[in-house]
Amino acid sequence: SLSGQITRAEQILLSTGINAAREIFPGISAADAAAFQKMSNSERKLFLDGTVLRLRGLLEDNPEDIEGWLRVAAIEELLGRYRESIDSLIRAEALASGEQATEIREKRETLESLTENG
Repeated sequence: SLSGQITRAEQILLSTGINAAREIFPGISAADAAAFQKMSNSERKLFLDGTVLRLRGLLEDNPEDIEGWLRVAAIEELLGRYRESIDSLIRAEALASGEQATEIREKRETLESLTENG
């Protein structure tokens, strides 16, 4: 799982004050997350950009990691990169089955409607 390969510092920084980050890195405490709120918006963006690059690199070695694709999709959505998020959701959806596949498809369709209308 990719979550085990992400450093504790990244988990701490990503979790603070951003609800979407809790989806990306579940189980992070609010106390651990304080550092992220202290970052400027540009510092957060740079950090998240680096995290996406790192996750994508890990996914090259483990392309069947559904959770990894979902995390990349969530970060890309957080950064407002809906097309990239949709692409990652497509990868995850292809690997998923049952209810999980349905949830991913619904999320993808929602993002697609946002990009068509915006």
